[in-house]
Amino acid sequence: MASITSVPPSKWINLRGEVVAGLSVAAVGIPISIGYASVAHMPLATALYTMILPAIAYTVFGSSRHLVVSADSATAAILAAGLLGLAPAASTNYVALAGLVAGLTGLILLIARIFHLGFIANFLSRTLLAGFLVGVGISIAVQQLPNMLGVAGATGNPIAVLWGLAQHWNEVSVPTVVVSAACLVLLALGLRLKSLPVEFVVIVGGIAIASFIGLQQWHIQTIDHIQGGLPTLVLPSVPDGAWPHLLVTALSLVVVILAQSTSLARIYAAKYDEPFDSHHDLVGLGIANLASMASGAFVVNGSVTKTALSDRMGGRTKWAVVISAGVVAIALFTITGFLSRLPAAVLAAVVFWIALGMTHTSTLRALRQQRRDEWLISMATAVAVIALGVEVGVLVSIALCLLNHVRHGYHPKNKLVSFRDDGAQLMHPVSERTEAAPGLFIYRFQAGLYYANVEQLLDDVRSLSGPITPRCICIDFSAITDVDFTSGQVLLTMVDRAEKAGIHLAFTHVSDEVAGELRSSGLVESDLLEFGAHVHELLVRYAATPSPTPGVDLTVDTRDQVSTPQ
Repeated sequence: MASITSVPPSKWINLRGEVVAGLSVAAVGIPISIGYASVAHMPLATALYTMILPAIAYTVFGSSRHLVVSADSATAAILAAGLLGLAPAASTNYVALAGLVAGLTGLILLIARIFHLGFIANFLSRTLLAGFLVGVGISIAVQQLPNMLGVAGATGNPIAVLWGLAQHWNEVSVPTVVVSAACLVLLALGLRLKSLPVEFVVIVGGIAIASFIGLQQWHIQTIDHIQGGLPTLVLPSVPDGAWPHLLVTALSLVVVILAQSTSLARIYAAKYDEPFDSHHDLVGLGIANLASMASGAFVVNGSVTKTALSDRMGGRTKWAVVISAGVVAIALFTITGFLSRLPAAVLAAVVFWIALGMTHTSTLRALRQQRRDEWLISMATAVAVIALGVEVGVLVSIALCLLNHVRHGYHPKNKLVSFRDDGAQLMHPVSERTEAAPGLFIYRFQAGLYYANVEQLLDDVRSLSGPITPRCICIDFSAITDVDFTSGQVLLTMVDRAEKAGIHLAFTHVSDEVAGELRSSGLVESDLLEFGAHVHELLVRYAATPSPTPGVDLTVDTRDQVSTPQ
């Protein structure tokens, strides 16, 4: 179990850096987390609860010394989508249901640790995560527009919000728009000041102006009252038939938490050359969400913004999070009335700005230039999140990732190998029929061999057998890590056809595991088939020019591929 004092003996705690980092995380995290609470449709005070008990729980049980766990925009959006229609927003039962979802999320994370299921996060690649975050960012940004424009009649999903704004465009409040625009300008200018927490400055400035000048005369609304003190815990009333829906919401949250928190923790562990245990981290994240349920809050996740801020301000251990939690606890009992004076347009502008920062346009540009197929998948994920909702977007992300993986395995880019005079390998498309030596083809199949892609191997080998029959076709198994039953039977049939045609087949770079699978299929090592043949031996033995024999048809009927040849 990790503890808050688990610092390597060779490193001394920089107390000043930890204090500055803790104060900075609290100062900036409070208003930003309040924005995330509004995204989740939770009472604003619950945002402060996420920064106390859940954050400390992770420092005790988690693996990373740098990860700051609290409310997060992506998980807040998923939670809001999952609870939509089950209870009135911010109501007592809504809060109780949010706590229930946090508890389910925590339990699933702990179960994932027990059964070593942390690998699930790997199925949400950076490509898909970029598209997912684009969709979430745009959804959150659009949902802030009503408060930024002073229009009260536009709610729901992004499409419904835009439709509502179009219907109520004549209700736009010019003073509210001016306040929102001024905040966005200040936030944009703040990009040049890396060391200044500009979101904190904008929010404090908005509260100060609202307190001393007064904005009610211009009909600029303030946020809801923030109830200070300890939370009130109640048991949730789950509507009939809602349990499967809540479970799907929790599973969606787990996937995003695994992908974001694990990747973020790994980045900082690599940055400081520190150990990181992803399985251990599942325990910390699971207990943090259980602590969130116990403290009347909602689901928590590794926060990109707060983690980066803590690191930038000198936080290098878990003490920065402990100090931040202490400051937030004090604020909860002292300044909630002051925070309640914050204009809703200011908070909406800050959340809008943070949401736009989630879109990672640089990643999308790089994807479009380097891998257009992955860019299309990323954009499809973003569209699914915006049009179908965050929960469906998570499932679409995983499905697209798996389909893309299957597509690469189904249609690998196989090559023919030749050699330069100095022995260096050259790769050629199969269509070029480039010989490694006269009469010898070296064919590299670049994926695991299974029932869906074995047809391509057959087609490629058949194309190499004509118009002039080669003396030897060497199949390089260096990239083949598995041969399923169907493929083994097809290879057996192909070897039989090749033997009758007078073509020598050699299998090179066959691993012990794959060799065992080939033997189980009935393939045996003989003068015809050599599991351990070396390429240079083949070059010596089969470098003679073949006789001009007409090409031989090695076609195998894959409908009979599970039958042993007679």
